[in-house]
Amino acid sequence: MSVLGLSPIAEMTLWSLLLSLLSVLLYRFLGAKPERLREIKGKQKEMKGRMDAAKKAGKTEEMNKLMKESLELQNQQMKGNFKPMLASLVVFLLPLWVFFPQYYPYPLFKVLLPFSVPLLGPDVSWLGWYILIAVPGNFLFRRLLGMDFS
Repeated sequence: MSVLGLSPIAEMTLWSLLLSLLSVLLYRFLGAKPERLREIKGKQKEMKGRMDAAKKAGKTEEMNKLMKESLELQNQQMKGNFKPMLASLVVFLLPLWVFFPQYYPYPLFKVLLPFSVPLLGPDVSWLGWYILIAVPGNFLFRRLLGMDFS
């Protein structure tokens, strides 16, 4: 049964890309700003170098102070990612576990791949197809929206 009147593979691909775009937009507007996350990553990298130097020098008090600062930075990073992650869970659990299986039951929706996936074989169900489309789609949308956090 098709919702949009497309072939099941085309429709599942479209839904996967739409959900991937929605995920990226949720992180863009609900999460911490990309500049802030880059800043936190840079500080953590610098702090790791200072902690290693303090450890080699045997300065446990300085190392403990740096460790506390590092944990505070990690806490800020987690807070910045928690809100969009929670929103994504709510948005994606409904379609993934309620909507998609209803239209694409596992035995009926199989995509024959031109290669074999370890542990899955040469074909995947709707969930495998969703993952194979959504992961690169997510990467592409993040790049297009300038959300490369490296």
